[in-house]
Amino acid sequence: MRALIVSIISLSLVVGIWIVYYNYSDDALDKMKTSCEDTVIPAIKDDDWETARTEFEKQYKDWHKYRRAALFFLDTENVNSTDASFARALEYIDEEDASNARGEVLSLKEQLNSLKANEKPGLSNIF
Repeated sequence: MRALIVSIISLSLVVGIWIVYYNYSDDALDKMKTSCEDTVIPAIKDDDWETARTEFEKQYKDWHKYRRAALFFLDTENVNSTDASFARALEYIDEEDASNARGEVLSLKEQLNSLKANEKPGLSNIF
């Protein structure tokens, strides 16, 4: 009986931690994606490089905070790939290269969508 109780408590703890992380992750990724769509891409299109740089640097800092937790729950390769996209996009924005910056930010947005999809509970993410 004691083993059953310990197992139930352990399972509840694991599921509880995952639920907390999932909610945190969902909010963080949505915020980053929305910022890219609503602020960074329009600023790049309008050649407003200061706004694009400032907003993207905020998202890059938020990404590094999120990344620390994500490495415990997600595939390292996906997280590192997204990290590299952030770095490339920031460099393109710093160089004021509009076409590459827009392309990399759009690619980054899709990677953020992919990370979010990989966290959702479902058979495709379990098997």
